[in-house]
Amino acid sequence: MTITETNQPGLPQLTNGDDNSKSNATSKSEKITTKGNEVKSGDEERVKRDFVKDLQNFHESKGTPFSRFPKISGKEVDLYKLYTEVTSRGGWLKVNQRNDWDEVLEEVGFSNFIVNAPVAIKYIYLRYLDRYEKLHFHGEEPERADDEEDENRHKRWNARLLHNVPANYNYHQHTISDSQRTQHKLSTDLYKNSEYDKLFLSLISPLPNEQDFAINVCTLMSNEGKHTLKIDRCPKLIDILLAHAGLFQH
Repeated sequence: MTITETNQPGLPQLTNGDDNSKSNATSKSEKITTKGNEVKSGDEERVKRDFVKDLQNFHESKGTPFSRFPKISGKEVDLYKLYTEVTSRGGWLKVNQRNDWDEVLEEVGFSNFIVNAPVAIKYIYLRYLDRYEKLHFHGEEPERADDEEDENRHKRWNARLLHNVPANYNYHQHTISDSQRTQHKLSTDLYKNSEYDKLFLSLISPLPNEQDFAINVCTLMSNEGKHTLKIDRCPKLIDILLAHAGLFQH
């Protein structure tokens, strides 16, 4: 430190040498802090990688392996951060009882404005982290019998869902009898399907190849033969064919 004389006798004054030493000390302190943050960040990344690896091994041992991480609105969910946040609040059960999923969602970097995001984060936790939490956070050792019972229950549930889906669509559920239509004052003037419906749709199609194909079919069926064109089954064919010739009915 350099001391010089001031204009007033007896009062020493500090020069820039002291300021330089202060700035150097500050710079060293900032470097140490930055280095400490880098070390801390590196430790967190290592802990996160170890957690993800342990979680994947856990699911492989349970027969529920996964290779892709879940996403919400195209953004990958940080399972380590999600697990840490939920367990810091006491675990899934307590978070669910308090309905804290909105807060958990924000802590893991998602907005509450995403549609059904709180529900999605809840079921993602159930799928990937719930059983892991029971073992590693609560220390519960699931018995083999319980695992088999859960597995059988899921199989029965999936089988029930499968058998409840009909193999063929039941079109008759849309059929209403004429008596019911009359009783409920519904129209009884209904369109009746015919074998010429596809031909009619091809004629009114905007695709030229469909129109040409339909006109060729009409030409062939207009000749005498086994399959003849029966206009009475689809009278609208006459109007469409005339429209192709440039004649329209107003």
